Amino acid sequence: MLPLKRLTIGNCKKTWVSDVVKRASMDLKNLYWLKVNLNSTSLDLEYRQAKKNYRCLLRETKYEYMENRLNTAHNKNKTVWSIVNEELGKSSSYKNQFSLCIDGVICSEPKMIVSAFGEYFSSVNNKCLHQHFGNNISQCCTSSIMKSCNFFFSGYGR
Repeated sequence: MLPLKRLTIGNCKKTWVSDVVKRASMDLKNLYWLKVNLNSTSLDLEYRQAKKNYRCLLRETKYEYMENRLNTAHNKNKTVWSIVNEELGKSSSYKNQFSLCIDGVICSEPKMIVSAFGEYFSSVNNKCLHQHFGNNISQCCTSSIMKSCNFFFSGYGR
């Protein structure tokens, strides 16, 4: 029995690869096979030129695809970062599942976690006042002019 091996495949979602690029790749592979098996200097020169042309075609096709994607995007910043992450091989989905212990129960539902954070941060001010002043909070401590500050979590769990 053979040992099990884990393979990591890079960025397979190259949506910019067109049929022309695929055909040029096959032609280059065929030319390489001829060059290796026939051992001809003219084929060697032809292969080098074909490889140079293929790399140029790849660059141009990818550039045109990225340019078109940016020109048609509504949110250009988001699209730029999406392209960068795709090129780096990062997925757009969350890789880590977050969990939080709420009242002794481990919770991983995003809405409950956000709610728990909201409750904590909305009550922490009163707890601090009671810890500092105790039950003797005077009128001047609680009636001073305060700026309205809101705390929101947004963008989680798209």
